[in-house]
Amino acid sequence: FSRNCTLSLCQDLGTHVLDEVIREVDEAGHGELVYEEFKHLMDLLILREGFTSSEYDQFMEMFARFDRDNCGKIDAQEFHAVLNWLGYAMTVEDLLPIMKDSNVKLTGVMNHREYLRCLRKVREHELQKVRRVLATISGQSTNGTICLQQSDVPVVLKQLGYDMWDNQAISEAASEAGLRGMSTLDLSALWRLLLVYRQREGMRNEELQSIDAAFRRNDQDGSGELNSLEVPSAVRDLGYKVSFEAMQSVLRQVDVDDSHRLEPRQFRKMVRMLQERDMVCFQQAFDERDPCSLKVITMTEAVQAFAGLGFEDKGYLRNVDMPLPLPGIGAV
Repeated sequence: FSRNCTLSLCQDLGTHVLDEVIREVDEAGHGELVYEEFKHLMDLLILREGFTSSEYDQFMEMFARFDRDNCGKIDAQEFHAVLNWLGYAMTVEDLLPIMKDSNVKLTGVMNHREYLRCLRKVREHELQKVRRVLATISGQSTNGTICLQQSDVPVVLKQLGYDMWDNQAISEAASEAGLRGMSTLDLSALWRLLLVYRQREGMRNEELQSIDAAFRRNDQDGSGELNSLEVPSAVRDLGYKVSFEAMQSVLRQVDVDDSHRLEPRQFRKMVRMLQERDMVCFQQAFDERDPCSLKVITMTEAVQAFAGLGFEDKGYLRNVDMPLPLPGIGAV
């Protein structure tokens, strides 16, 4: 079997998935598979439900984290928490048809295979949304091969429900996904970009480096983990003002295996949650001073809003009176 023949048989998976598995089973490296190699390829695709090796490993790690009693099963609420952790912008309402289609009841539990099947359905659901968004943006049919400009990715993210995004973070995620210099993306390339973007928590390199540096500074025993006493110190190092109650609430969401210790990725997730919390507070403070929804307030009103949120009123801003647009407006 040649690569093109295999692609035609498994066209819904994405070329990046197939290319990875072909490299894994093509022992001779000729780009063609004998029957036993092809059988091995299909076995791997079935085992991983069409995900890449790294995705499969990540998903199984998350299953183990949420399977707190080691019974080999998680419930629907825990599955939704897994999706939130992985960065999927999905509501409980989005999950209802997916779980029904996977023969898993919302009040029931799922084993490893059912869990992977539901994740595959989630991927199919998101890919369908991506196809519709791409078709709308490009004016192309959803049935054929769809491509978009990399500059249109922020629009896709917004349509998929990602409220916080950054053009530089998108560009850096594209580079990490091996898409540097590609102005046009097909569906497979866009999916790879989304995977990396989620793994990076939608952050820029500079942000990730700052977060990782704060982690290392506060990892006093060099264990590669922060204990429950070191986490608040690391958060303060990054400039966040968090009450004890809020800190405990976020910690409970991140420390899903109740180990009372956070790995670097968990700490990144925590910082992302704090950013989202702050964004909600900023939005509310802005809206209170923009009753007519003009999407603009004066600098004086902005200073008052920040003061109300507990931030210091900078002296150089006190006498400035100029329009300040809502962050994100026109950023696309």
